[in-house]
Amino acid sequence: MKKILIVLIVYMLQFSTGVMAADEAVNEIAELKNANKLLEEKNFSEAFPLFFDLAKQGNPRAQARIGVMYREGQGVTQDYKLAIFWFMKAAKQGFTAAQNALGVLYQNNLKDYKRAIYWYQKAAEQGEAIAQCNLGQMYENAVGVTKNYKRAAYWYQKAADQGDAIAQVNLGQMYENLVGDTKDYKLAVYWYQKAADQGNAIAQSLLGAKYLQGQGIDQDYNIANLWLQKSAAQGFSAAQYGLGQIYENGLGVPQDNSEALKWYELAAQQGDEASKKKVGDWYYKKGQEIKNYAEAMKYYQIAADNGNPEAQKMVADWYYVILKDKSKYEEAAKWYKLSAMQGNAESQMKLNMMYERGQAIDEETQKNINEFKKQIGAIPEKYKFVLATSMSPFIPGAIICKNYDSVQLAIRIYNESVTQNLQSHLMGNDKYQKLHGDPLSADNITYLGCVLVPNKTPMLWDAVIFPPTVTIYQKGKKFSGITSPGSYKEIQ
Repeated sequence: MKKILIVLIVYMLQFSTGVMAADEAVNEIAELKNANKLLEEKNFSEAFPLFFDLAKQGNPRAQARIGVMYREGQGVTQDYKLAIFWFMKAAKQGFTAAQNALGVLYQNNLKDYKRAIYWYQKAAEQGEAIAQCNLGQMYENAVGVTKNYKRAAYWYQKAADQGDAIAQVNLGQMYENLVGDTKDYKLAVYWYQKAADQGNAIAQSLLGAKYLQGQGIDQDYNIANLWLQKSAAQGFSAAQYGLGQIYENGLGVPQDNSEALKWYELAAQQGDEASKKKVGDWYYKKGQEIKNYAEAMKYYQIAADNGNPEAQKMVADWYYVILKDKSKYEEAAKWYKLSAMQGNAESQMKLNMMYERGQAIDEETQKNINEFKKQIGAIPEKYKFVLATSMSPFIPGAIICKNYDSVQLAIRIYNESVTQNLQSHLMGNDKYQKLHGDPLSADNITYLGCVLVPNKTPMLWDAVIFPPTVTIYQKGKKFSGITSPGSYKEIQ
């Protein structure tokens, strides 16, 4: 009887413990559900304490979520150490999502690729699809490991078989571009289709492109349009560009430049370079059709903003050649430079002209100006900020002396020096020396107490007195003196 009673008591204790554990589990699930609802509403400050209480009780999902919130700074101050602390707690319980999250933190935030790979590998080997995909990307892009396309494809395949859409896209792209000795467009299309059916915008765009090109599948402009529309509706720029191509060329639809331009503009707004070129070309041509320059500028500006070098030159011309507005010279130089960098010869010539005239400042001169300003500090009111410039076709800069007479003499000596050096070159140096001796050296001006300041050297000009007095700094030393009128240009 005693034995029966003991067994009954033990059974009742186990039953009551089980009931309590079940109740606790139900409560835990309910609390987790409430916390996740607040998270969906982006109410991080109220969600955090709910997750935190569950995390302290050992719930791995809550611990992982607390780790994410510390990593991203959601409802708390961003703290990678605390993020690692909570991820570790969940990871040690075998929670693969936390192991993957540790990999993400080490890869993206701490740039510790070896540890990232360790945690991706740990989660991937337990079947975590996202970790498998992440590990595949590490191998494909040689991040923390030697590039290995076979290993990348292996892990992508593992994740793709579990339905991971990103892995399916990546695997499809490997079949299209990298895996094996020959490209396998059919397998690429197979995986694009799998991911596209899940709503992945990249896959939808790539699938549309395959239908458009007839690669790995029968060419079908209508189906291509369908998939590109689905992707473009999600804002994917490559799909928007593809739709622009369809309407510009009338592929399965009536040719429609306005509809094409609409899609190109949407893609261009997201920075798609091919679309920006299309938009730039279209607006440049539109501007060319309009004889009124001011009216055409509306189109040239849009074209210039989208990188068209001819339009950029036209915008610069508007400010520099047409308006001749000195306050807009900086803007003109900006557009000439953008155009010149794309090889536009006329813009290159005009930009150099602006540099020579002191109407724009090149990078090297700007660097010199910045250094000069550090040395002089605040510019007194009576001074103007100028750049040295040639006072003679033979002199590559401004001559500064202690008095005006020395300036004139130095200029004459310098001109004679250059002339004689020129004659020496024309006659042959040996023959000239026999007749005239050594050519005069420009260095001779130094005995007059003068210095030659190269073109574009920053100077302070005393705008009150005459003859002009300027101040320069050479090798950290200050030098003030008289120079010739016209040997400097005020920065505009």
